[in-house]
Amino acid sequence: MVCLLGVGLFKATRPQPVSIGGSSSATPAPLAAALNSPSPTPLVSQVSPSPSPSGADWFAQAQRYLDTKDFANALPLLQKAAAGGNTSAMNNLGDLYYYGRGVARDYGKTREWYQKAADAGNPIAMANLGWLYAKGDGVARDYDKAREWYQKAAAAGDTDAMYNLGVLYRDGKGVAQDYDKAREWYQKAAVAGNREAMNNLGWLYEHGLGGAQDYDKARDWFQKAVDAGSPDAMNNLGLLYEHGKGVAQDYDKAREWYQKAVDAGSPHAMNNLGWLYGHGLGGARDYDKAREWYQKAAEAGNPAGMNNLGWLYEYSRGVAQDYDKAREWYQKAADAGNAEAMYYLGGLYEYGKGFAQDYDKAREWYQKAANGGNRDAKKALERLRQK
Repeated sequence: MVCLLGVGLFKATRPQPVSIGGSSSATPAPLAAALNSPSPTPLVSQVSPSPSPSGADWFAQAQRYLDTKDFANALPLLQKAAAGGNTSAMNNLGDLYYYGRGVARDYGKTREWYQKAADAGNPIAMANLGWLYAKGDGVARDYDKAREWYQKAAAAGDTDAMYNLGVLYRDGKGVAQDYDKAREWYQKAAVAGNREAMNNLGWLYEHGLGGAQDYDKARDWFQKAVDAGSPDAMNNLGLLYEHGKGVAQDYDKAREWYQKAVDAGSPHAMNNLGWLYGHGLGGARDYDKAREWYQKAAEAGNPAGMNNLGWLYEYSRGVAQDYDKAREWYQKAADAGNAEAMYYLGGLYEYGKGFAQDYDKAREWYQKAANGGNRDAKKALERLRQK
């Protein structure tokens, strides 16, 4: 069983990529940025300059409804503010259509309003347009256009756009993978106060990507991100203590940081707490507690939690052995891209656990897992070739 990380938290001000799990190691891996998370909730706190006082007045009234999540009453006021030239209202209208809040979800209208706001100079809307193109929401996925809009937003000072440019370079989306460029953009965003960029800078230093490995700098950036309120950074500090990276290994401190991250809503940390309990790290082994935390992580959408739940059911750890439930959780994790779960699905088919033995199905899942970087799956494929 492994302890991988799944989809993480996001900032509540504007769209941005977030952290996903690391490698298929036998222990938790720190977070890394990726472009596969839900977009954040609409911006309600920042007012862009408006050329029309009446537009600003209408937006101020809409703001009060947005603050209480009364989107139906906010909508007509935002429309009036947008008609008056208020670019924040235009951007927020795009947000309402993106989420279907107070209106039917409509990505076409989302893009229309973001475009109007961006053309009028709103950097948040520029970043949101980049998000749409990176995600392929209502448009064909186009990383070149995403980068173009992020670049414009970054030039206008938007720190999330700077961060997202770092993500594109880290993952090689629409550009050659370049950790130096990723670090450069994370650095710009972090210096400007972006907590996710601080967290991801720490991750680069921890893994020696784009520069020398430096656990002290990793810890410093994680701490800065924690001070700025990042749950993912709390989780990553826990990982440093769990594995003794740049600090003395300390499971109690690891648990402490995981708990803080859980309290801040991190599904990664829920999974990692389950890992500590399941392996008796820092205390007695407790499969019931492990299952409880894996369940919470899985229900919060964490693929690693889903995978680890499947493992408990397959091997009867704290639960009655149940291959059907094992397969169910592995399938959910695999559908979310978890390579370890793909490998375990292959094992169920290879050994006929819960259904008829099927080497073709086993080979299919092992290949998917291997394509996802799972080393054990590559060994399993070689084993099947000899059968």
